[in-house]
Amino acid sequence: MPSVSDLSRHRRNACPTAHVPLAAADGALLRIRVPGGRLTAADLRAVADAAERSANGIVELTSRANLQLRGFSREAADSALDGLIAAGLVRLDADEDARCNVIGSPLAGIDADTLDTGPIVDAISTILTEHPAPLSPKFGVIVDGGGPLHLRGLRHDIVLGAATLDEASLFEIALGEALPTGRVGATPTVLVAEPSAAPSVVVAVLGLLQPGERGADLLPRIGSAALISALTNVPGCFIVASSSIGRPTASATAPIGRGSGWVAALPTLGRMSADGLRVLANIADWCAPSAHGPELWRQNPLGGTLDAKVHTRSGGVRITPWRSVVVPVSSTDHAGRALASLGEIGMCTDVREPAVSVIACAGSTGCSAGQADTQADARTLIELLRSAPQSGTVHLSGCPKRCASRATNMLTLVAIGGRYDVFDGNVRIADALSPTDALALAATTTI
Repeated sequence: MPSVSDLSRHRRNACPTAHVPLAAADGALLRIRVPGGRLTAADLRAVADAAERSANGIVELTSRANLQLRGFSREAADSALDGLIAAGLVRLDADEDARCNVIGSPLAGIDADTLDTGPIVDAISTILTEHPAPLSPKFGVIVDGGGPLHLRGLRHDIVLGAATLDEASLFEIALGEALPTGRVGATPTVLVAEPSAAPSVVVAVLGLLQPGERGADLLPRIGSAALISALTNVPGCFIVASSSIGRPTASATAPIGRGSGWVAALPTLGRMSADGLRVLANIADWCAPSAHGPELWRQNPLGGTLDAKVHTRSGGVRITPWRSVVVPVSSTDHAGRALASLGEIGMCTDVREPAVSVIACAGSTGCSAGQADTQADARTLIELLRSAPQSGTVHLSGCPKRCASRATNMLTLVAIGGRYDVFDGNVRIADALSPTDALALAATTTI
């Protein structure tokens, strides 16, 4: 593994991995790919072990439903990598590991209204790791099973979103853009695929890409006719009228609290400690449906039946793109106990908690590009919101890149030289405010 100083030469657009970390202001940063966001209790304990080898023990949840560990020296990073490989969380081959970029539905295998995307996520992860040509280091796939925590509105190179046609389940397909909600999409016709055809659709798209190309680049380069021809040659993939398919009608919001068969909580600013992960693992163990009743059997979207405990990990936890965690539960009693325990380790279990409304990047203490201590400022803002709550989300960005969130439907404080420019959506409403003044404005502005 390269030294921490050598890591500064690693391209920022080549996402960090556990094999090739990123040099951050607080040490090396390791990213753990989590296909489908699924982690068992044993996985969580292995991540906690790895985090404890760093200087700060911080574990971050990312907007791609992955995990990041911060603050490593070269020797500690080597040791953490060995442990993660031994636990099966990181692949031995660095190139294969970097390609495991597949986001799946947090409620797959848990919620009856959500297509069980677990087997499809596994199949697509294998396809990506075995693809012989170079892929962009950011290339990834979303497999959205629909339901109450659908993933429409999120962009990736290939997006497969659950929809219905004459009451049959299928996937709507997009490349490099988000899928719409509502009955009518942006175009009169759309490409769709039967669930069993989803892996083959990914193979077909990969076959059209030039080395390093992103999904959004494909249509402008080859044109819609060639793209449609190539994909409709995949058995089970075809074109339908956009108005004929059923889609979710509203955007999903961050899962916090309890739902049918699950509870969810949000760590403040998307960060947890190693000790917190171990408590989460314990909660997952005693909440697991398989630990308190008969095994769950579900229909495999790829054909046949499957044991949900083995193939979709119905226990454990799910990391979500909202930087929250979902824990499957077997009863109302377990739901109440789980939420209480999650609250005890400092996680938000109620959407009304101020921390739910605040997003912040690593800032100057964790990133060399940071121009303000956004982590400290964000915690100050959370306290201000307890007495002067505003309506909407506030994003504190340590530099103009806005890495923590590129969404524009929020108030954003952008740090420049230790001060903040403030944006309401895309509109700048204040320039170069001191942190004190910027936070006071953010605490009282309704968007």
